[in-house]
Parts: sequence; structure tokens; C-alpha cells
Amino acid sequence: MFFPTKTLLVLAAAFAVAHAEDPGSAERGFGGFRTPTTTAPAPTSAPTQSPVATPDSSPTVDDTSNVKGDPHFQTFGEEKFDYHGECDLVLLKNPLFKNMGMEVHIRTKITDWWSAVEAAAIKLGEEVLEVNAGNVDQWLWINGKPNEELEDSKYYSAWINGMQIRYQRKGVNREVNIYLEGRPERLQIRVYKDFVRVDVDHKVNPEHYKGAIGLLGSFDLNGKRVGRDGQTKVADHNEFGQEWQVRDEDPKLFHSYEGAVVAPNKCKLPELTREDVEGELLAKSMLRKRRLNGGLSKDAIERACAHVPEGEREDCIYDVTATQDVGMASVF
Repeated sequence: MFFPTKTLLVLAAAFAVAHAEDPGSAERGFGGFRTPTTTAPAPTSAPTQSPVATPDSSPTVDDTSNVKGDPHFQTFGEEKFDYHGECDLVLLKNPLFKNMGMEVHIRTKITDWWSAVEAAAIKLGEEVLEVNAGNVDQWLWINGKPNEELEDSKYYSAWINGMQIRYQRKGVNREVNIYLEGRPERLQIRVYKDFVRVDVDHKVNPEHYKGAIGLLGSFDLNGKRVGRDGQTKVADHNEFGQEWQVRDEDPKLFHSYEGAVVAPNKCKLPELTREDVEGELLAKSMLRKRRLNGGLSKDAIERACAHVPEGEREDCIYDVTATQDVGMASVF
């Protein structure tokens, strides 16, 4: 999204403080993990409670298809678009994955003129992992069972369908890596406060994504945005989002649907439009936040997003400005 530079309003020091603990966090996100062992134990029904090895690098945005921020989507073909509807959505479905199938759902919620991914669920075969941003203490479910108490900044391990999971909570930041076939092929979920990001490392082993469709586009058609028939192209962002709302015939992956917008109700769209927020209304809103919270200067916002690749920096600046939170830059 484009955000008018004249409304980018404060403290560059806030960014430095937010990153003082780990100077490399801007490049790495919240980290990746060392090579998991190749011998898988029986699948677990809940996360294990033994800390495991410290991480190394995370996938970069150029390597993945993903959803992040308020929310911004990047398809298999690296096309970028935004969709702000509030509902449960099919990010990816591929019945051919390892002869067991893979499905990824996300749940979005509207805040003011923008929305965010607040939860994600991944189904591999008949097992499901779910991450919810709403509670920093109880945020991870495996096959419907929540995590127990976790030590901050420690890494833990679990397995689903023979694939290793490693996860961590670090304050308001949380991360889960699902190793699909050793390292580096994985699905990664990262959380900052109420924002969930999902990365799909589809370039590592393209064979695993043949036949995949959803909001990440058609893998077989180089990320083209198509409908559920796998062929009909859908150009309009809102129509495309509505096409991939979770329907009655789709599996139910989340452990709770209380308060969610579910079919047959259509996805709920924000009352304000992009034109509204990029005009006088947004300027007034930013001025009000500046008076109440001290606001963020244009320089502070641009410094917070300096680590982000040029193709995504505009989205980062928009999200940091909208939330008035330099920590949002860690989502990118």
C-alpha cells in the first residue's frame, strides 16, 4: 500500500531500544533452527516441554510466498496484493503434498481501516498445528491441545506426521518452524503482538507444491490468482479474497470459531476505503495519535524499515505508521 509521506509522523530511539537485545533481529526475524534429526518419533498430541538447540537463520522474503502485516500477500509468482476482509481464508491447499495433503488457513480481523492475520492453522495429513496471536502464554495448539507453560527465549520441540516442529516465545514475539523434509524446507509462522506472519518455502522443493492453490495463487500457473476451479483468473482483490473464504466443504482447522466470521456469512470488509485513509481522515487520525502517544516521526519510521527490501519497504512504512509501533518492522 502507498502511504502519503507527509502523514508519516517520533522517536528514532524507540527503534534502537526495540532492537538492542538482538542487533541482527531485523535481518533474521525471530530466527530459524538447526538441522532437525532425521528419525521421527511417534506424532505428539501436544507440544513437548524440553528446551532444544538455539536457532540460526530464517528464510528471506525473496525465498518465500507469504502473508504478513495488515495483511500483505505475496504469491508463488511474487505478485503482491492486499486483502482486508475479516474471515477465515484458505491461504494454501495441496492434496498432493507427500500423499497426505497440506492445507493452511488464516483468520483475519479488522482494526480501524486495516486488518491483520490473528491466527493461522496448518493441516498435514490428519494432524493440525494452530497459532493464535491473542494470548502470549497460550498461543500454540497441536491437534486441539494447547501448549503448557513455556520459558521465555527457550526453544521447544514436537512432531506431527513425522515432521519436526520447533518453537519459541520471546516476549511478545513467537515463532514456529515446521520442517517438511529436513532443513531448510519448512513452513514458518512468526507472531509480533497481534500480527501473524506465515512463510512458505516453496522454492526449496517445488515438487511438494505442484497442484497447490489458494490465496498464494496457483503454483502450477506461477502464482496466478485463480478461483477454486484452478483456472478462472480473478483480478479484483476483494473478489479473490472472497473466493478463498473457508466454506462448509473445507476442513475446520481452528480449535474455536467463537466470534469468527464464518460461511455462509461473507467476509466483512472495512467501512473505510484506501482513499479515505490516505486523505484528510487519516491525517486527522495520525494527528490524534500523535497528541495522545507522542507519535512517530517520519525519520524514525523510515529507520525502522531500513532493513526491509525495497520492494516491501513501502508496506513496512505503511504498517508502522498505521499502528504507530516501530516493532511492526520486525514482521518484515
